Amino acid sequence: MSTYNIIKLKNITPLHIGKGKDFYDMLFDDVLSDMLSSALASIRVNIKGMADDVETFMDSFCLSSAFPFYKEEYYLPKPKGRISIGIDEKYRKKLKKIKYVEKSLFERIYIHGEMVNADKSQLAGELLTRKPLAEDEVLSTKGEVERVAIPRDGGSDAVPYFFEFKYYASDAGLYCLTDAKGELFAELVELFTILGQQGIGSDKNVGCGHFDVEPGTIEIADVVSDDKLMLSMYIPTREELSTIDLSKSSYQMLLRGGYMAGSENEAGRQFLKKAVYMMESSSLLHSQQELKGRIVNLRNTFSNHDIFRSGKAFYLPIINCRQS
Repeated sequence: MSTYNIIKLKNITPLHIGKGKDFYDMLFDDVLSDMLSSALASIRVNIKGMADDVETFMDSFCLSSAFPFYKEEYYLPKPKGRISIGIDEKYRKKLKKIKYVEKSLFERIYIHGEMVNADKSQLAGELLTRKPLAEDEVLSTKGEVERVAIPRDGGSDAVPYFFEFKYYASDAGLYCLTDAKGELFAELVELFTILGQQGIGSDKNVGCGHFDVEPGTIEIADVVSDDKLMLSMYIPTREELSTIDLSKSSYQMLLRGGYMAGSENEAGRQFLKKAVYMMESSSLLHSQQELKGRIVNLRNTFSNHDIFRSGKAFYLPIINCRQS
């Protein structure tokens, strides 16, 4: 059994993280590790002025993407691929929607290798729950707000569009795991607290994307295995890539980039930083070697400072029990 420090994001106000410059109004469901670590590093520079220490700071810890919790129940990402559980055949299509598995079920399936039988009432949208949720036990919902885009040239008609938000229940929220301990963990909690006050995503200036922070711990059972479930976004080194057996792995690549929102040059904020492909959280990688990942610099010609993105590996060894 291993104990991990966690940081819970509670009382989250309506949250919108856009899918990108072509889909800004559409909601990106996940709060990813690389976005969070970059935000923490930016805050640290602003309050401590340690601009030359950014890469060293980001390299000093691993952080997972944010996963849902409800009251005292925590959910972990379902590994890429099909989940192997016993359930009535007519409900198997609903399994395709499952993204997160309640921790005790996760341990039974992916740590102890049990064949778990589940009931349709445990399939709650993207969640596989330990027990059926009541009708009023909804962790989060999505809603749309109508807006109007007014052309700056004044010669075109205004165009209405809908802007998606995610709303979290009062007893629900997100949490991140980290390997940081001691003073470093205390510093991360401090930075997360400031991030919660500033907000993440869009419309922070009108109160969206804000949250409270609560540090804690979580215990997860161990297993010795060459199959590794990525809890973070991951950029392998060349050496690591040669050790990963892709034929026994299930993964998905995601292009990560974005605008230079943190640029000290205001004119540069309209430009995109360099982009990089990363392996998504919940990727299942088969390797006999330890995976560490790397941090990349996405600095471009419009910035006079480095722009780091963390692809450090934070993973759990699990038993690969995918259905063929």
